[in-house]
Amino acid sequence: MRQWQRILRAAVGLLALALAVTVGVRLRDRRTPDPAPPVATSDPAAVVESASGRTVRLNRDREEVRLEYQRLTTYADGTSRMFGVTIVTERAGGRTFTITGDEGRAGDKESSFDLKGHVHISSSDGMDVQTDAASYAEQDGIVRSAGPVEFSQGQTRGRATGFTYNKTTDVISLLADVDVYLAGAAKKTDRPSADAEALHVTSRSAEYQRMVHVVRFEGEVQAARGSR
Repeated sequence: MRQWQRILRAAVGLLALALAVTVGVRLRDRRTPDPAPPVATSDPAAVVESASGRTVRLNRDREEVRLEYQRLTTYADGTSRMFGVTIVTERAGGRTFTITGDEGRAGDKESSFDLKGHVHISSSDGMDVQTDAASYAEQDGIVRSAGPVEFSQGQTRGRATGFTYNKTTDVISLLADVDVYLAGAAKKTDRPSADAEALHVTSRSAEYQRMVHVVRFEGEVQAARGSR
């Protein structure tokens, strides 16, 4: 073998060795990326969590029902838990009924709702109810609250313990500890107004038929003008 061939062969060998060392160093420096951290969930029992959303559908009474929430968790049994909840139903003619609350649970296929935390119930014709917790079932169209409630309708304002509202018959039932001011220019404050023109009525229970504007008081009824 000639001398130039031996020199060329040695050079090729050195080049191959240099390439092998370079590849080895690069492979050694390549690090396996750290696994992504698990997605944090607010409730380990939830199968799905999502951000704000909205659904619109028609119920069996042909009312449009709009459900909005700021956050939603769904569970394996079909129920869901919502935060920042607004439920609006709208009947033909544009009459609306709205319930809002800090937190709510929906039954299967959104057939019922349980809300708690600053629950506000209102209608487009002036009804306004505030309480800490309430439930609504589409099957009978009744809103229920077992705790203290404050309410107003036009110039009628008051409070009670326990409340139901039947959307079908448009009847409000006050279940206990009824304290109501009727008529007068009552101003909404922390307590019902003691306006001298208002009729102050207390009773064990009461029923307000909104369609005919009739209030019926029952049990230990006391009535006086203004404050007692």
